[in-house]
Amino acid sequence: FMDKVKAGLVEPRFQSGVRGLTWHARPGTGRWIARWRVGGKLKSKWVKPLTASPDDVGAARVEAVELLARAEQGLVAPRSCQRAEFQSGVKGVCWNKALGRWAVNWKSGSKWKIKWVKPRALTPRAIEAARVEAVEILERAAQGLAEPRANRAEYQSGVQ
Repeated sequence: FMDKVKAGLVEPRFQSGVRGLTWHARPGTGRWIARWRVGGKLKSKWVKPLTASPDDVGAARVEAVELLARAEQGLVAPRSCQRAEFQSGVKGVCWNKALGRWAVNWKSGSKWKIKWVKPRALTPRAIEAARVEAVEILERAAQGLAEPRANRAEYQSGVQ
């Protein structure tokens, strides 16, 4: 990177002048990467400008410099992210917001398996009922029972 800067191949707006802060070009805009060490381990976060305009790139750089300063003081938790809208409280059961259903993940032998549990409606009550069903599926899988199957009435043929 420094060779490109010296050769004049990198625009000045993409040069941070701050140790631990670098620009990474991406299709469209790119992003600033702030890197620092905590207890000998390398931590990082990125700050993406809204657009590729010089003003937005500059504003993102200022934000990244502030982030780096807070991180070096120990005020930033690496990989902090928003909590999911719905939480199961059980390892192996998580909400997939894009699909609007619970994912149940477990290991059977050497293979990972997944089962999806879709709520009857996207209401808090129906989502909670589906979460309870997902946890039950995971518990059955942990007990080593046959591969968990849905036993809802809507999946039954009604033929005895």
